[in-house]
Amino acid sequence: MLFLLVQLMFFLPFQLGVSGNYIAFTHVGLQTYNMICSFIFWIDTFLPFFRAYYDKRGFLVLHHKLIARKYLCSTFIPNLLSLVPSSGIYYFMVFLPNETDGASDPQHRWLQILKFLDFLKFVRLTRLPGILNRSELVRIVRSHTKSHYLLMLKVCIVLIIIVHWIACFWCLVAVLESGFDYGASQMLYSDNWISHWVSWIYMHPFVND
Repeated sequence: MLFLLVQLMFFLPFQLGVSGNYIAFTHVGLQTYNMICSFIFWIDTFLPFFRAYYDKRGFLVLHHKLIARKYLCSTFIPNLLSLVPSSGIYYFMVFLPNETDGASDPQHRWLQILKFLDFLKFVRLTRLPGILNRSELVRIVRSHTKSHYLLMLKVCIVLIIIVHWIACFWCLVAVLESGFDYGASQMLYSDNWISHWVSWIYMHPFVND
């Protein structure tokens, strides 16, 4: 789960922002990987109903009804909505019928909203501090590494994640402007900031010098 949460921070923004799921739709290996991750997240969504927790007084709560009530009032609904196979629905209803011309049917534009349900997977990142605190591997690394090195590593990782998310967000703006016209060749001929930037570069070749 720690590995899935880490790759989620990098892969999901790229998949939705940079490619608009185009790579996931056209690469069989990536489709298989997404299905495996979705299956693991599906199991992880219902496991907290059977996972004890510590209350505010520090007592371990083992009563099933209290555990279920706490989870239902916290992250269960976002986790459940993130399991909606939005990419699969969009693939079979929009992308596959229009794969030849790379454009989506205007009648199915509302299905694009379903794709953003994948962002609800980021709610699972709230579990990351708890997993890191309970991880034996992380505990060993902390005990054998100087604190200022760990702090520098933490700052570098946070900066990389922030820069990655900003870059993916700007690419998502271009994807939204082009109306989810898949592929780099289609985006270059649609109205978005990337196509305008490429046109400007060709009109001012001295910039490349």
